[in-house]
Amino acid sequence: MPITDIDLHFAEEPHILLIDDEPEIVELMDETLSHEGYRTTALTDPRMLEGLLHPDVFDVIVTDIHMPGMNGLVLLQLVKNIDPDLPVIIITGSDQLKHLMTSIRLGAHDYLRKPFSMNELLITVSRAVEKRALKRQIKRYYEQLEERVIEKTAELRQTYHKLEENLLGTILAMVNALDASDVYTRGHSERVTAISMMMGEEMGLDGDRMKTLRLGAVLHDVGKIGITHRILHKPEALTDDEYDVMKEHPAIGLHIIQPIDLDPEVFNIVVQHHERVDGGGYPHGLRGEAISPLSRIVAVADSFDAMTSDRPYRRGLRPHDALAELHRWAGVQFDGDAVRAFDSIFLHLLGTDLTRYNIVKENL
Repeated sequence: MPITDIDLHFAEEPHILLIDDEPEIVELMDETLSHEGYRTTALTDPRMLEGLLHPDVFDVIVTDIHMPGMNGLVLLQLVKNIDPDLPVIIITGSDQLKHLMTSIRLGAHDYLRKPFSMNELLITVSRAVEKRALKRQIKRYYEQLEERVIEKTAELRQTYHKLEENLLGTILAMVNALDASDVYTRGHSERVTAISMMMGEEMGLDGDRMKTLRLGAVLHDVGKIGITHRILHKPEALTDDEYDVMKEHPAIGLHIIQPIDLDPEVFNIVVQHHERVDGGGYPHGLRGEAISPLSRIVAVADSFDAMTSDRPYRRGLRPHDALAELHRWAGVQFDGDAVRAFDSIFLHLLGTDLTRYNIVKENL
């Protein structure tokens, strides 16, 4: 609701605390305010306040400024420490103007100068009660507003998450279509994903890292969507110029998936899976530990599948020959730990039907 529409309403009658060491004055104020429908608590010893004062117990305090045991200024500071919005009305004599100014600086709401009439008391208390009610209502308003903002933020996040899921689903479908468009590359992303997951398990990756590895492996070649069909499906070996164009696919892939809120390691896999540990890879010539550990896993899986796949211009290597190539280039092109992990799963890999690893239908 707009702040201008706030209804200054109390669930029960306002509670007024009266403090004065003169019993006659306290009694007169008590009778007057009670008669007007206020709930009152009266004290003649200000030291008793410490056991009574808690946030939101009282709506207004009316206190003398000069009392034995605890003067009104000390009392005012105590109140402001416990309940900063609680209005305090100071009763002061004509010779206590210096203390009055100090009390105003300390946060006193208003003051009554002795001698004062009961009508003055009622008017001053009424204003203080309205101020207390207004502050409470404003506080409630902003609390409700904050709750609404939190709810709307959660709704927006959920909507954004659904949009991201739809975008990711579209990209995965495009990856699947890309793989299926060429008989020589069909199932490549599925096989690379399966091999990467087997290596990740061998290397002891936890659940979150395995999930990231899987998604990165699925998407590692998504940038090939941006490579022309003539180059991507050329039946002969690529020329140097054509190969330079092909080498742009990691950067294109990163550009495609960056709008999605993914683990940064997924981005690293997509853009780094052709980097080499000796610094001779692309697109950035990263070296050694500068290359993401998960990218180093996918690089081995990707290279093995590429070496063992037939092309129009060459026959794929036998698995054992491809393994020998991985060993040969371990520590140069490939990460040594990743090659050792691949070596450990190699025999199991030979008996695994990797083409059944459906990357689109399974929940990523």
